[in-house]
Amino acid sequence: MKKLFLFTLAALMVSAGAFAQEPEEGGKRRKGGFLRGLAKGVESVTGLDVSKETVFVYPTVSDWKLSLVSCEGNLETGAVVIKINAVCLGDAEGTRAAAVRSICPAGTDDELELFFYSKYYEFKVGLPTELTFTHAEKVPTDVKALDMKFYIEHAGHMPSEFSFEARDIPITWQ
Repeated sequence: MKKLFLFTLAALMVSAGAFAQEPEEGGKRRKGGFLRGLAKGVESVTGLDVSKETVFVYPTVSDWKLSLVSCEGNLETGAVVIKINAVCLGDAEGTRAAAVRSICPAGTDDELELFFYSKYYEFKVGLPTELTFTHAEKVPTDVKALDMKFYIEHAGHMPSEFSFEARDIPITWQ
């Protein structure tokens, strides 16, 4: 059993090394090929987008693609504006509302009081739509990142199966 395990581990390491050294188109070597492949594997299996600092958790992997545009905080007022690009890949085209369900400092369960309001956005399949979530009340300026759960309306309501999570959203305080 131990020999089988060691043989499997060795085979995995050899194949991973070969994958990481494959040349990119044009003969140039890719940097981080193994880690990029690992990230894509994690995304396809778990639905987590681990390609950037901010991790998005999708209710349905094939229907949406989300990416963080910015998260800016005002040092004087404590207000925070989060912008996320949402690309509809499925049948969710049309006018839909987006609303925040909860927000807290990253890695904690200490929910901040919600002062976000739902807004309506026009979604077109394959085209990015920028969602803007503004938290008008004071977020402590020592908070460096936020975790947020939010909905995008589906069929006139916002059920939990269409709830998204954005984890470790870094705040740029200005």
